[in-house]
Amino acid sequence: GSENVYFRAMAANDAACIAFSLSDLDATRDEARTALRESAKSGHAAIMRAALTNLAHVELARGRFPLAAHFFERAARMSPPAGTTQAGITDGLAQLSLARGDLAEAGRILATARRWTPESPKGTWYYGLWTSVTDAKFLIRQQRPEEAAEVLTGALAGARELAEPILTSSLELTLLEAQARSGAA
Repeated sequence: GSENVYFRAMAANDAACIAFSLSDLDATRDEARTALRESAKSGHAAIMRAALTNLAHVELARGRFPLAAHFFERAARMSPPAGTTQAGITDGLAQLSLARGDLAEAGRILATARRWTPESPKGTWYYGLWTSVTDAKFLIRQQRPEEAAEVLTGALAGARELAEPILTSSLELTLLEAQARSGAA
């Protein structure tokens, strides 16, 4: 019944996230498509939004920027105007602008992004910390590696407290890049 469709959609979305963390873009795409199809049957908007965002990240990783934009925009239209879901999509759009080399657009998007601070409610930390990675990459591209290192150093403490190993690794790698570019590594 419809309950099974919901669980299939949720399981496929979870599988897409795992596949993405393993850099298996084909499996990520396939599982995200399954999640999208099953969530459409169940009518569960949150899973559909997550599946669209996962598809956007696959296309971003493959350098297919128009498709990535299409999926991010579809997800954004399904999201409330504020909140953690929108924060993740906003960060994805900033990543897309950076990948396109459009620093001005990335800066405009990041200016609207919800930033992580240690005082932020814990439920907002995950996306806020990923935005710290994106913000640092933006600062590095602007030849401001010292500022990037400052952003990342604070965010690392939050990621470690959150116990998110992939996020922590991304922050650490970006910090190493910032330090190398500033001559501090």
